[in-house]
Order: sequence, then C-alpha cells, then structure tokens
Amino acid sequence: MARKTIDVETTAQAYLELLRERGIDYFFANAGTDFAPLIDGFARFAEQGKQTPKPITVPHENAAVAMAHGYYMVTGKPQVVMVHVNVGTANALNGIINAARDHVPILFSSGRTPLTEAGLPGSRDIYIHWAQEAFDQAGMVREYVKWDYELRNFIQLESVVDRALEIAMTEPRGPVYLTLPREVLGEPQTEFSMTSPARRDRGHGEEQRHGELAPVTADGVRARERDDRRDDHDGGAPDEPLVEHREEDEEDDERAEQRPQPTARGPRDAELHGRGAEGGRGVTADSLATSRGAVQCRM
Repeated sequence: MARKTIDVETTAQAYLELLRERGIDYFFANAGTDFAPLIDGFARFAEQGKQTPKPITVPHENAAVAMAHGYYMVTGKPQVVMVHVNVGTANALNGIINAARDHVPILFSSGRTPLTEAGLPGSRDIYIHWAQEAFDQAGMVREYVKWDYELRNFIQLESVVDRALEIAMTEPRGPVYLTLPREVLGEPQTEFSMTSPARRDRGHGEEQRHGELAPVTADGVRARERDDRRDDHDGGAPDEPLVEHREEDEEDDERAEQRPQPTARGPRDAELHGRGAEGGRGVTADSLATSRGAVQCRM
C-alpha cells in the first residue's frame, strides 16, 4: 500500500494529521492541561492553512458528545470527541450512553494525567496532576464502549487510531475510548509516515446498508431508524406495523377528544380547575385513571 510521509514536530501533530487523512471534519473538545500539545498542533495547522479537523470548543462535555452524535446522524461519518482526563470523561458519560444505545461511532478520547513526575516534555508540573490520577480511568465507560485502549508510544499511533475507527464503524456501530497521556502527545518527532489512502474505505459521507451504497440524508436516517425498530420487533413480518390499531381505539380517541379535561387556567372555583376547590370537581385518582384508559394500544 502507498504511504504518505509528512513533517511533524510532536506526536500530537501526527495524531491530527492522521485524523485529517482519515476524513475527520471536526474535533469536538473540552480542553484541560492535557491539551497543550494538541493546541500547538492546531496552531500549526492554522499557519499551514489546513482546515480539517476543525477544533470546536464546547463548554460542556455532554454537549460535545451530543454535537458529534448529531453530525454523524447527518453525514454517516465517524466522529471524534476529546475531553479532559477523568473528570471530563465523567461529564461526558451520559452522552456516551446515548451514543452506545443509538449505535453512533465516536472516537471518544481523553487526556490522561502525566505518567512521569519529571524528565520528559509533558511530565507532571502542577498539583492537579496528582489529584486527577485514576486507577482505571476507562472503567467509567467500559460498559458502554466497544473497545478501550491507552496510546503508549508514537510507533503504534496509526495502528491504534485505525483500529479504533474500524471497530467503531463495524456493525453494530458504537463509541470507542482512547486515552492519550500528555508525555506521549508531547514527545518530539521529525516526521510521520502513514498509509494513504486508508486500508479501508469508511464511506466518507455514504453509508452501506443492505449491500448498497447510498448518500446519507435526513430521510435516509429516519428510514434506517424505522428499519432498526422493525428488526428489533419480536414476532411479525417486517411489513407489519409495530402497534396494532383496532376499531375500538378510534372510538376511544373520539371519546377522549370530547371529554373536557382539567385545566389550571380560569377561576379556582371552576368545575374543571386542575387544583380543585370546595364544591368543585378537581382531579381525583378515579378521573386520572379514566383519562389514562381513554386511549389504548397493544404492542
């Protein structure tokens, strides 16, 4: 396979170049002290006029994952999110659970408290680097990601990132987790060689389903969601509706529309005031039960 060699100054710059080569458009992030080598890499990208991946600073980690989730729904392409060590990982957890349940391929990464106390670029230099040490940082997300790993050195960078993207995009799709120690990101380099194009085509805006490639559109995403729900439906052919509609349901609907409902508006002594009043009807357990039973459907 053909290889591409570029000049870089650090492992972090090589990481960004690799993401760019693999078709990543945006880098959704909430930064901390572990981001210094990456910020330097983005500054170099700006000098060179490189537009992707474009860094997007997001005030909260959960929102960063949600933005990546939404962008995948539109493009069908894997997304990248990075947060700050263990605390950022914890803040992003709800979003990762959503991505796991919705089969969204996100390369979810975080910094890792520096491993060394001195002697290397990126070694610990402020008190928080001891306070944020975690025995098993990935343990917070392991139940909700398909794979997790910690980058150990520059040599394995391409293999690790390609494996992460490949696992995330393999059906059933889902997020993966990669931790990036600051010493590894800040390690000085001179050049980086990578396979170009990538070993496998991951679609780049197109999605493969049922053996055919088709452009990803909003309508296509909704159609896929309907297909997934239908596939998950226990019993019944694919063309059967998920909810069986009965004639008596229509009659119940009509009665429900005709029945006046309690409201919090209007005079307090009105018969249908939601809070009720002395001599008024109010809302009782029986009336609520009747309202719930007005519309019925059977799964």
